[in-house]
Amino acid sequence: EVEKAELRLKQAEELEAVRTELVRKNQEVIEAAKLELQRSRKQAEQAEVQVAEARTAEMAARQLEADSRSLAETSSQELQKAMESAQKDIESSMHAQQVTQEALRKAREELGETAKKQQFLEEENRNLKKQQQAAQRAAEAHLEKKAESGGWFGCCSSIEKVPPTALSPTK
Repeated sequence: EVEKAELRLKQAEELEAVRTELVRKNQEVIEAAKLELQRSRKQAEQAEVQVAEARTAEMAARQLEADSRSLAETSSQELQKAMESAQKDIESSMHAQQVTQEALRKAREELGETAKKQQFLEEENRNLKKQQQAAQRAAEAHLEKKAESGGWFGCCSSIEKVPPTALSPTK
């Protein structure tokens, strides 16, 4: 009986060791499961945060798209207005250029006419100078003749002979 009791005791100790080992392994499994549960919770929380961020980003993207459409419409309208204004400016500039070209053409014509008039007046001036010089030479010659002949007769008989140097054009 003692042997049986010792054998049972030994079996009980082995069973206790196996039970202790099983409890320890179960405890490890439980701890691992707790850690895995915590990781899963953190991942779930992160996923919720990411879902919230994704929703926020989606709403922002929709708002940005709406703003972009509005801006595109506004920009298109402003571009159209700018193009119309530029077209008007071009037309105005072309008209101003035509007016300027016409004014330049008229100014050239007037300049040509003025040049012709100036040439004519210069020619007239040369002719008048020639006539004046000829008249002055004739008057000098006439006065010299009178002076050489002994003076003036007629209404001015008291004038004496005038020397030729007194009649020169420089004095």
